[in-house]
Amino acid sequence: MKKRINAILAAAVCAGVLCIPAAGGRSAVKAAAEQSYSTGVNISEQGENGFYYAWGTPENYVLMEYGVHNSGYGWHGLELYCNITGSSLHPGNFWGSLVVWVAGESGTVTLSGEMQKGSTNGDGVNLGVFHQHRDGELETLMEEFSDGTVLSYPLNREIEVKKGDSFVFWCDSGEAKDNDSDSVGCPFTITYTRTEGDRTDEDLSVYLHAGRAGNVGGFQHIEQDFAAEILDGTLTEKTVLEESGCASSASAAIFVAVPILPLLLMRRKKK
Repeated sequence: MKKRINAILAAAVCAGVLCIPAAGGRSAVKAAAEQSYSTGVNISEQGENGFYYAWGTPENYVLMEYGVHNSGYGWHGLELYCNITGSSLHPGNFWGSLVVWVAGESGTVTLSGEMQKGSTNGDGVNLGVFHQHRDGELETLMEEFSDGTVLSYPLNREIEVKKGDSFVFWCDSGEAKDNDSDSVGCPFTITYTRTEGDRTDEDLSVYLHAGRAGNVGGFQHIEQDFAAEILDGTLTEKTVLEESGCASSASAAIFVAVPILPLLLMRRKKK
């Protein structure tokens, strides 16, 4: 009888031990499934939910500023009409608009959505979705030129990501460099189906491959050196005042003479 009770207890303990990982496994899968990110959310701070907003090209871009632009309030670049609001993009004539999402954790994600040309008008627009690996390698998931004949380009992929990888959603005005009627939509959802548990609270912007406006736009950075004529360390405020005293005195003399001149003329007329 005693042996039978012990056997029953042992079986119960084993069943309990076996059930714990199963329950833990289910909750882990559920937690991963709940990590879903949408490009359609209006975000006013770079890095919120892993999203960043930029102008440039997929290979070389600059982060945008948030504020008032020609079409309202949102993210804007240097060019007129180069702006982003949620998943609505509009390029400039010369530079594209980009939404960049940075993976905060390694695992498997489902990328689902579509790139959309806003209308049949205009001379066409370039559209693209890219997987940029943490080391900078750019993998093309989709790249199309839409002349308005086809307006929707769907994409549904399961992708392995490492922490620091990014997805880049991009559009530009095409070879003609005319951004008239080039509005673009990029409604995408990124959902983790498996995670590796390497998420931390670090700033994800360290993984961006962003540059400076001068480098991306081809602007020259010019530095001008200003040197004092007195280089022995004796240059003081008093020295500057004394050296400019003659000019100040001359200016004061002219300033005083101007109001007196009309008075002299009036006295001359009276005579």
